[in-house]
Amino acid sequence: MATLGSQNGAPRIMREAVDFLIKVFGLLIYGTAVLTLDWRILLATVVLLAVDVLLRFHAIHYSDAHWEEHSEACRKMNYLERSGFNIPDGKDIRIYQMKGWFRERYEELIRQDASFWKRDCLRWYYPTVADEISGFVRNVLLYGILAAKVLAGEIDVAGFTLYLGVASGLVRWIFPLALSFSGLQEASHRYNDYRDFMRVRDVFIHDEEEGQGEPQRDKGPLEIAFKDVSFAYEEGGPDVLSHLNFTIKAGEKVALVGNNGAGKTTLVKLLCGLYPVTGGEILINGKRLQDMNVDDYQEQIGVLFQDTSPLAFSIAMNVSGCPDELTDRGRVRESLRQAGLWEKVRELPDKEDTYLTQILDDGGIQLSGGEQQKLLLARAIYKGGGMLVMDEPTAAMDPLAESQIYENYNALAGGKTTLFISHRLASTRFCDRIFLLENGKIAEEGTHRELMALGGKYREIFDIQSYYYKERGEREDEK
Repeated sequence: MATLGSQNGAPRIMREAVDFLIKVFGLLIYGTAVLTLDWRILLATVVLLAVDVLLRFHAIHYSDAHWEEHSEACRKMNYLERSGFNIPDGKDIRIYQMKGWFRERYEELIRQDASFWKRDCLRWYYPTVADEISGFVRNVLLYGILAAKVLAGEIDVAGFTLYLGVASGLVRWIFPLALSFSGLQEASHRYNDYRDFMRVRDVFIHDEEEGQGEPQRDKGPLEIAFKDVSFAYEEGGPDVLSHLNFTIKAGEKVALVGNNGAGKTTLVKLLCGLYPVTGGEILINGKRLQDMNVDDYQEQIGVLFQDTSPLAFSIAMNVSGCPDELTDRGRVRESLRQAGLWEKVRELPDKEDTYLTQILDDGGIQLSGGEQQKLLLARAIYKGGGMLVMDEPTAAMDPLAESQIYENYNALAGGKTTLFISHRLASTRFCDRIFLLENGKIAEEGTHRELMALGGKYREIFDIQSYYYKERGEREDEK
């Protein structure tokens, strides 16, 4: 809102500032003329102006103190609007007859926001009433002083008319001045949110010169070390990750396993340089991540996130992440072949130039869930780099399919440093080492065989999962 249109923030400040200066200039001219008539008129006008400004300041302060009520309602209404136009959500809304609920919830939010605006507008009603009272007091004083001067013979009827016009002119400048001043205040307060946001310091380095000498794409596997790393999403909030210490050697295949909510995805976001750590440090090939050019570092990482979906562009652009003119077609096809998707793509009329979905192209196609995973793997293969991260991209698949795909990913990773993340322990038995993450800490570490022999939490979870993944007949035979 600080930059949206001339009625908010910065644009309004510029408009109100010019208007304010004009009114100040007019006030000086008329104020000087009124002062020659009687200082009491000017003093009374200034006092009434001060009251008006204070009441307007009170209204602005009330808006600032309760602005979050309006923001919260707007955020929720925007969410309902987006969901109402979202095609995947549309199926649930129609099948489960949620249209009425959406409307009721939206109307409830409108009433909630209207309640804020009623209370906010009431505060602005006070200076309006004060202006009317001030006008009455000012006119009584003005006419009284001028009438007294006429009766005393100090001025004649013509002078009475002249000074009455001058005093009225002062009013036309001084109270719009209060309105303009309050407008400047209000616009400045709305703009403060934008200024506070722009003051947030980017802790990562993006300067190209800072990145010289750092590892570039396809320059070999990376060594990753977490040194006493902690992280909390909110300042003063609970740690999602707490004092993590581990090292992943260059070229090593490591699995990060644990139940939902253990902090696995948060760890990946820290590793990728998407969030800064709140404690400790991350070392990449012995160098602190915060001292590196994060853009160059991210060129080294291929990631398959669990909640990523293809973009509504061509298959080639989805794989390369670049416009057509910058896409290496040979590399795209080889990446699709390695990912196991080229057999399908080459049968399409436009091959890799085929668009996904019909959002931007009526001839677009839809990929199945498994095909989407292969496309995202092709993207990671195309990018190259020294590290591959699999953040539960197959969480929606059955355990056997996930295990098979992870083993295929492992074969394709070659000598890259690879981090496999899963809450299914059986999918990552092939890894060099396994970290069990629990409550934001590494609870157990070792190979699958070592952790099973340890008989700890890993063994307990593995046995439970194995029981439910077995066929019913196998479980009955065990009984």
